[in-house]
Amino acid sequence: MKKILSLVAGLMMVASLSFAAEASPAAEGGMYMGLGVGLDFPGYNWWPGTPAGVGGKIFGGYSFDRATAIQLDVDGAVYSYANGNSTFDLYILPEFKYTFDNPGFQPYLLAGAGLNLSFDSGNEISTSSGYLTGVAGGGLQFDLGGNTSLFVEAKFHMAFVSVAGNADVADDYPLTAGVKFPL
Repeated sequence: MKKILSLVAGLMMVASLSFAAEASPAAEGGMYMGLGVGLDFPGYNWWPGTPAGVGGKIFGGYSFDRATAIQLDVDGAVYSYANGNSTFDLYILPEFKYTFDNPGFQPYLLAGAGLNLSFDSGNEISTSSGYLTGVAGGGLQFDLGGNTSLFVEAKFHMAFVSVAGNADVADDYPLTAGVKFPL
């Protein structure tokens, strides 16, 4: 009886070690991509009455190791106003990502700079503008197995804009959830 129990315990241990090795991120790094959806909250310096926008992102990157990566994010958000006007913001952001290694889930930090393209429409008038922008943020990614993970992320976008000839910063706060997978 002891031999059978020892054999079963040994098989369970080998199976659990195999599953744990499969569920953890690759130590050697590599290419990945992902996508997510969420809400984008305008900052204090937006027009009064600006509603939360519907947003999303698609990204691709390269992990050098378990902790450091570079990625290119394309974030977008649409804001629709009660008067029929709308704004579409597109952010193209090269980012540096630092992930804290932890079994099961990993907190991470993001920072970068890029371009904000803003398209406004309404009252038969359309305008577009491009601005230098910065980004900082963080999130949590949860292992789903085989280097695939679910993520929840919050960012702070800072577009360096000009309003009536004066320099200003238009900020917004996207909150996104999605999936990241290896290539």
